[in-house]
Amino acid sequence: AQKSASPAARVKRLVVRAQKTLFGGWFIFPPTATERISRSSHPLRVKFGIDPTRDRLHLGHFVPLRVARKMQEQGHDLHLILGTITAALGDPSGQDKTRPILSEEEVRTNADSLLKQVERVLLPGFQVHRNHEFVEAMSVPFFLTRLASKVTVTNMLSRDGFRRRNE
Repeated sequence: AQKSASPAARVKRLVVRAQKTLFGGWFIFPPTATERISRSSHPLRVKFGIDPTRDRLHLGHFVPLRVARKMQEQGHDLHLILGTITAALGDPSGQDKTRPILSEEEVRTNADSLLKQVERVLLPGFQVHRNHEFVEAMSVPFFLTRLASKVTVTNMLSRDGFRRRNE
């Protein structure tokens, strides 16, 4: 029966099965972490980030979005961080080659589209941050002395993704 089911029906079954498995208890957070979160006397700040390299969410966003929603339901503060600078720079994220560099307009359009989709999953009241806002606020001397000085070419090349891209 499974092989004759449509691809959409198979994906739906897979998602339902994953949701039952992942959110039935201990899989995402061990019981001790869940208990600590539940007993927390103050709301935790939960950060969830998405890079707007495309204009649609995919199945890989499902689990973290559900966890973020669950945390909201428990009264925690959710901060959605849209990786607008990361998408614009073409960050490889463990891939062998650089993602295509997107224009500001493409990044803005993708981020707006993703935000509309995320709003359908999460509860209202979460805060939205676009990470280019943090970078734009940095001065060149701050960046060079506090951030760039901490990373050497050797460090970068020791990361497998950077090394493979430079070979």
